[in-house]
Amino acid sequence: MVNNYNEIEIKQDWANYFCFVGDKSAIINLNLALKQIGPIPEYKFNIWFSLEVLNPNEDGLVTQEELERIYQIEDVIVDELGKNGAIFMGNLKTNGLFEICFYSKYIENYQEIIDSVMKNYPEYKYSISSKEDSSWNDYFSFLYPEKYEYRSIMNAKVITNLLNRGDNAELEREVDHWFYFKSNQNRELFIKEVSHLGYEVVSQDNLEEDEHPYKLYISHNNNILWDNVDNYVWELVELVEKYEGIYEGWNSDVTKV
Repeated sequence: MVNNYNEIEIKQDWANYFCFVGDKSAIINLNLALKQIGPIPEYKFNIWFSLEVLNPNEDGLVTQEELERIYQIEDVIVDELGKNGAIFMGNLKTNGLFEICFYSKYIENYQEIIDSVMKNYPEYKYSISSKEDSSWNDYFSFLYPEKYEYRSIMNAKVITNLLNRGDNAELEREVDHWFYFKSNQNRELFIKEVSHLGYEVVSQDNLEEDEHPYKLYISHNNNILWDNVDNYVWELVELVEKYEGIYEGWNSDVTKV
């Protein structure tokens, strides 16, 4: 989509994931697609809007009962700051707070804009903070998921797609995985390791003019239950990094019976 207020084309690839901020439970929702365009030098100001949740649960997170009201506030804040050129990065739920992150070219009038919006929600306490962050550190180093969290998000997308097409996740089937390596030697060493784990080589290919030109496609019989997928994918991620490779992802045919 194109943001009509700042005329930057911003694709949408939203994801939620659970994590910890310090020792507190947290849920982060962010637009992963911003990694492809950021940081944008002129959007150097980082803005956080922080809302005190009225009745957080025992983990300090927003309850389902209050979430609709919170999201209503978020929609208005995002729209109003967007009209003034702010890019909406994502939100954070933790420690009794609901926080929204933006980057913008400037920060003038943002306090006034938010004060005007929040007059309609007098039951909520809130605050706004800003700082210069031209490298988008709060997006890349705080909001953006670590490698295992990111891989869990990608796993969830594939699983959800299969389930929506009628897949029975409990059934075993061939699950296919793709990798790329810098050298054929490392690819061969990786094959030796995964073969001991029951994986079979489906195909190998060599690409031209690529930093990781040695492609590998392997397969293994398994189910696609959420926790199980995370476990075997994380194991493969650790192994491929040992041999300077890249884990591209996995897939499976829809399996119903």
